[in-house]
Amino acid sequence: MPVSAIKTDYYRSYRDVIAYHFPDHWTWGDFWDAKARSDAMQDANGIPVAVLMIVSDQIHLPDGAIAEARALLSHKHPLSNTVIVVSQNPLINATVKMISVLFARYSRIYVRHTAEEAEEFMRTRGFMKALREDADEREGALRTG
Repeated sequence: MPVSAIKTDYYRSYRDVIAYHFPDHWTWGDFWDAKARSDAMQDANGIPVAVLMIVSDQIHLPDGAIAEARALLSHKHPLSNTVIVVSQNPLINATVKMISVLFARYSRIYVRHTAEEAEEFMRTRGFMKALREDADEREGALRTG
């Protein structure tokens, strides 16, 4: 796989969530390299996944976001069941919400301000089986303890 400025890995070792970690500056070539790695991970895993795109507050969005978003969403991996952008940057959040509305027929994209909010969203919506099971175990321990 190509080396990318965007790090792609399993989120907290859960194989049902793939996280993209964006540096402040990146290119669309970096993104497509990271997507190729994510697709290979999903092919190897063979289970539906949620995709987290974790961005810094200082991120610079390369030119062509609308065109690239359409291309990306129309080539979404069949095992990607949701995409959540984790960002506190108002410009990024507004852009993501606009893209979500413009290309809703391809995929729904959600925005959450923190990783904790994204985890809660995935757990309550059933996107993240392992996290849901961990929460159930903690609740059971609290009831019996």
